[in-house]
Amino acid sequence: MRPFQALTASLRNSDQMRPTTKPISSSSWPIKTLVCLDCVRAEPVIYKKLEASADDVAVLRAYVGDRPTWRNPQHPWRLDSRFKLTGVPTLVRWDWQNDAVKARLEDHEAHLEHKIDALLSA
Repeated sequence: MRPFQALTASLRNSDQMRPTTKPISSSSWPIKTLVCLDCVRAEPVIYKKLEASADDVAVLRAYVGDRPTWRNPQHPWRLDSRFKLTGVPTLVRWDWQNDAVKARLEDHEAHLEHKIDALLSA
């Protein structure tokens, strides 16, 4: 099963993905493996805020592929009506009740602490 189809299947069965534990440590996601400069800038801030959160937060990290794959206008993440990604990284707060995006931060704001705080409290 391709990664996008696996994620879609998991979201359909969202009871299995409800937040139950604190997020994993950012040290287990080595930044040096990232190619996306916006991701390199945002990721430490994102994990710092998640680790400091008093709430249980489930983190799902999904890859968009290499640069040519992501730049394809027909990329599944760009076309999916639930996500409609335009840039990476994008942070999404998922509404489990309605199976939809509740709030989001786009690539140009995903590194801003106050925006991450607002997303987590949405």
